[in-house]
Amino acid sequence: TGTGEKPYALLLAGLAIVSFTGKIKGKMYRSVLFEDLMLGRFGKSFRPVKTASDWLSCDEEKVSEYVKDSMCRFHFTCSAYEDFLNILIDLKKRIVRKKCPSDLSVLLASGCDDPVGDKGKGVERVYRQMKKYGGKDISMILYPNCRHEILNEKNRIQVYNDLAQWILKRI
Repeated sequence: TGTGEKPYALLLAGLAIVSFTGKIKGKMYRSVLFEDLMLGRFGKSFRPVKTASDWLSCDEEKVSEYVKDSMCRFHFTCSAYEDFLNILIDLKKRIVRKKCPSDLSVLLASGCDDPVGDKGKGVERVYRQMKKYGGKDISMILYPNCRHEILNEKNRIQVYNDLAQWILKRI
C-alpha cells in the first residue's frame, strides 16, 4: 500500500544531497528542508487543508488521531533519508527486479488520490514494470476518493475485505 515511483535521476540527486549534508552536519541531523522536499508537497493539492497531514486520509478523525499521537511527531535524520533513498534506488535497479521470484504474488493497493503514488499513475507504472520484468501474479487495486493511508480511510472495511480475499485466494 502507498506505492510510489520516482525517476532514478531524482532519487540519485536526493541521495547525493542527503549524503553530503550528513557528512557536513552529521548523520543524526534533522533537516526541515528535507522534510518539506520529501513530504511537504503532498498536502498541497488538497483543499481545504486543516493540517500538514491531510494527504494521509480523507477521514478527518484518523488524521486528527495521527496528528495528536506523539509517536507520529518525529523528523527523519539524514541517515534515515539516506537509507530510505537507497532502498528506493535498489528497487529501481534491474538486477534487484530480476532477483524477485516470478512466482511471487504481489498486490499493489493504493488510493486514487494518494500523492505518493502520483494519484494512481505511479502505481500503474510500478504495476506495468513488475509485469514487464516477469511477474506472473501481479494485482492492482486503486480506491477512488482515497489517499495514502488506505487502511485508515472511510472505506477501510472494504479495503480490509479486499486484502483478505486476495490473500485467501493464494493460500
